[in-house]
Amino acid sequence: MLRICTALIVSILLPAAIAAPTVLAAEGKPLKPMAKPAIKLGTTKVWRDNRSQWMVMTMSADERTVSYATTGGCRFTQGHEEFSPWLKWEGCFFGTGEGTAKLIEGKIWPLQTGTRFVWRFTGNNQKGQSWDDKMECTVKGTARIAVPAGEFDTYQVVCEDRWNERTWYVAPKLGTTVKFSRARHDGSRSYAREMVSFVSAE
Repeated sequence: MLRICTALIVSILLPAAIAAPTVLAAEGKPLKPMAKPAIKLGTTKVWRDNRSQWMVMTMSADERTVSYATTGGCRFTQGHEEFSPWLKWEGCFFGTGEGTAKLIEGKIWPLQTGTRFVWRFTGNNQKGQSWDDKMECTVKGTARIAVPAGEFDTYQVVCEDRWNERTWYVAPKLGTTVKFSRARHDGSRSYAREMVSFVSAE
């Protein structure tokens, strides 16, 4: 099943999304509080980092979680929020594993400057490693971000746990993240990706 889904993404949707991305320019107006975006199955996003480019498709959802598949064969599940910890992952670049996540403090929506919330998360992977930690998140402010998909006014959501600082730039006009970065607290590693295109399912 995974191979079929991946093949469909590669052969049909990836060329179309790259050829005709949805480009919505920022208006430069103050951002209103952002309501929780609707989840639309079949929505696709093309991302790139300094090594490669890939597509992510929204595959399924229930009242608490959303599952995705990528052109690289990775499948993962997380909460409705893009900045929630992952609950299950398989065939991803860092392997396979599962975990739990619970919002223990604060309220996420509507998203606005100053919003603060805390996740408690656990996990384990195929290497036998396990973890139990908290991730504290704050909406630091707003920023206008230029990525290959266009220019957007965004909320900057910064989350820190014991090991990393993660930053999401969330564009209310698209209802999704357009840029993401992660940096280790010890300075040993950093990572960033940006959106190439976004196609919302009807």
